[in-house]
Amino acid sequence: MDVAFNEVSYEYNDAGTTVQALHGVTLRVPAGRFVAVVGASGAGKSTLVQHLNGLLLPTKGTVEIGDVCLPEQKKQLQPLRKKVGFVFQYPEHQLFEETVEKEIGYVLRMQGVSKVEAAKTAAAALHTVGLPPALLSASPFQLSGGQKRRVAIASVLVQQPKMLVLDEPGAGLDPASKEALFQLLCNYRQTNNASIWVVTHSMDDVAKYADFCVVMHNGTPLMVDEPAAVFQAGDVLQTAKLALPKAMAFAQKAIASKGTIPFLRDAATLADWLIDRKGGQQ
Repeated sequence: MDVAFNEVSYEYNDAGTTVQALHGVTLRVPAGRFVAVVGASGAGKSTLVQHLNGLLLPTKGTVEIGDVCLPEQKKQLQPLRKKVGFVFQYPEHQLFEETVEKEIGYVLRMQGVSKVEAAKTAAAALHTVGLPPALLSASPFQLSGGQKRRVAIASVLVQQPKMLVLDEPGAGLDPASKEALFQLLCNYRQTNNASIWVVTHSMDDVAKYADFCVVMHNGTPLMVDEPAAVFQAGDVLQTAKLALPKAMAFAQKAIASKGTIPFLRDAATLADWLIDRKGGQQ
């Protein structure tokens, strides 16, 4: 789904004080992208993405998500939220049903879908997130942290959203669980031609998975571009208080600031670059 923010500002009241969380946000992101929203704490990242399915509505300006324009078309919020799935940070803290099957199928049952159809769809969603069908009858509270996170995501995927928005999806997960989770998101995007928006503090995840990046600073986008361009913009990184991905930081030390380094997604691309560089020096 195409997304457009048009001069968006968002204000809220905090103990009698007006706080401007977003101001003058204008950006365009085409459908089908894996978007990373980055920035320091308090930069407006979560506030920005909560406008994508109408959890928050602009104080000024408009947000266009597909063919829905907010706040003008507030009557379209319910159908929009079926198309835009939102996963909060630590979503496993919101699990409450007695079985995984009931947890995943809860939204469908609330929409009047039959128990049989809800159970069938829940099983399919569990498969999508890479968990075995045997877990359908298990209590979600007996699962590992990574499994709970996947069940929470499956409960959003049952509606087959065209856009999936996740706030810090890798927070608190061990490296293997985080890798599996991000691979799940990549697979869902490819299989369903969906857009993925992720709020993250991990520049390694941005470099490895994202193909579009929104750098937030003081409630407004500082830069909206591909990660390769963002990580080459030293002034932007400094202003937004962002570090280089580990692969690029290592490469920077390796050349001792002599010359420039290319965009390096991960350890594998770093290794290739070091080998090529060594060969070129012989």
